[in-house]
Amino acid sequence: MKSGRKVQGRVVDDRGQPVPEACVVLNLWHVHTNEDGIFDWSLAGPAPEKVEIRAYKRYDGRFQEFKGTTTFAQLESQPITIPGHRE
Repeated sequence: MKSGRKVQGRVVDDRGQPVPEACVVLNLWHVHTNEDGIFDWSLAGPAPEKVEIRAYKRYDGRFQEFKGTTTFAQLESQPITIPGHRE
């Protein structure tokens, strides 16, 4: 069995603060962030050109859901920002 390529990303709020325990769905794969808002994903095989992302903080009404499509280079170099609800 071949070892996969590690993909790492980060989830932050709109103030740039890490969002711990956020759910991140990459295509059909589901991972969670650690206390620093970082998630790891192991990719077996060639990387698709683009990946669909969904990120949310379950059971926390302070955040909206993020949905988008990006490349792996962007995913690894730019954090995913989950917008907060505006009062």
